[in-house]
Amino acid sequence: MRFGKIQKFNKKNWLFLGVSLFLLFVIIFYFSAKQIGTSVSQICSFAQNKYRQDCVTSLILVLDNKDLDFSLRNRAIWALGQLGDKRSLPSLNNYILKEAQGSEKKPLNSEISQYELKKAIKLVSGSPNITAWLWRDGKFFQEYTGAKMEDLKENSEVKLSSDVEITNSLPQNHNKVFKLLFFGDLMLDRHVAEKIDLYSLDKLLSKLNETNFTTGYDVVGANLEGAVTNQGAHYRPHNLYDFAFKPETVNSLKGYGFNFFTVANNHLADQGLVGVEETYENLSSLGLSYVGCQDGDFKVNNDKIMLDKLDTEAVRERLALDNCSFKIVESDNGQSIGFLAFSIVYRSINENEIVKAVKDLKKEVDWLIVLPHWGIEYESLAAKSQNRLAKKIIDSGADAIIGSHPHVIQNYEIYKGKPIFYSLGNFIFDQYFSKETQEGLAVALTFKKDKQPEFEIYKIITKGSFVEFIEKQQLIK
Repeated sequence: MRFGKIQKFNKKNWLFLGVSLFLLFVIIFYFSAKQIGTSVSQICSFAQNKYRQDCVTSLILVLDNKDLDFSLRNRAIWALGQLGDKRSLPSLNNYILKEAQGSEKKPLNSEISQYELKKAIKLVSGSPNITAWLWRDGKFFQEYTGAKMEDLKENSEVKLSSDVEITNSLPQNHNKVFKLLFFGDLMLDRHVAEKIDLYSLDKLLSKLNETNFTTGYDVVGANLEGAVTNQGAHYRPHNLYDFAFKPETVNSLKGYGFNFFTVANNHLADQGLVGVEETYENLSSLGLSYVGCQDGDFKVNNDKIMLDKLDTEAVRERLALDNCSFKIVESDNGQSIGFLAFSIVYRSINENEIVKAVKDLKKEVDWLIVLPHWGIEYESLAAKSQNRLAKKIIDSGADAIIGSHPHVIQNYEIYKGKPIFYSLGNFIFDQYFSKETQEGLAVALTFKKDKQPEFEIYKIITKGSFVEFIEKQQLIK
């Protein structure tokens, strides 16, 4: 009897001990997972405050910044693994240790943690991460992957460790260099929308991330060929060519560095005035800068916008329909670049009015880029009327001209040291009927104080809206 009681007592104790250990494990596991989320949030905040992109893109830029301490770059690798976003896979694979040629040379990337790198690659490739479900919630992604960048900007400081302090400012550019990258026509409706639904935008644009093509620029932009309406709705009038984009699709472009669009084209008003107003409102709420009125409209009222600032006053200014042709983008180091955009496809604009605006606006900025939507569709040479107007614009003070509308690449020229690109052609469009309409240019412009603008040209070839080929082009002399 006595032995039996001891056995019963021991079973109860073992059960109590087992339950206690299990609960202790659950508590430790829970708080460990939450701590991982907090750590990821911290490194995301650091990266986003530094580069002003979504979390994944900013972390990739941290990883690629050879001027940063290796401990920070390794933390970026760890965080990318925890996030599990497949966009980071090409960049992570670039740092797999390779032996340099020659027996006496040190291995490449020898300071990058190969352990963290391989672990991150496994997690991004789909290996299970049992702690992720506790912190990878909707609130986290909204707050740290670019949906609400202004939430991060409310904090003037982010501490990563006792000896690393990051302030809320863009990297200072003491050489006063402003770098821009511009693409051609970008359309996200019709058959392109079908491709996005079927394959995802990441699949269409994966080549950009594989090559880190859009990194290192103050402004990355394109001609957004359509309206950005609520839920991508189509309104009257119903046109033969009738484009409307979902805000979440446009927002995804921030993951590829895009932060600026010209909407001065013949498709901005496809959804009527309601569509125009919703385009301005949606782009503003997404934290994207833009410029442009509907075709034939030319309204200039100096509107200075901080690229890294989105407050109520700025939103109200951006929504005003009387200042849509001109925007100024300013960086924290005091440099400013102006964008003057207009569309003259169906309705003309008085050339003297354009010339006067260029002269007046050049006084307000360090550099001025003019973005005309003009020309004859599918013609590879610019019309003489374009040549004449372009030279007037340069004579009036513009530093560069980047044109759009013909849907094919047109000739470019250098006039008085200033580049004139009459048409960059299509970037992403569903005009699959010819090779020429699936080709475009990307122009990288560098502006330095008291110097003529420098530029590089890249040819972009797509197939069925998938970016397949990027090649640097030799410049004309």
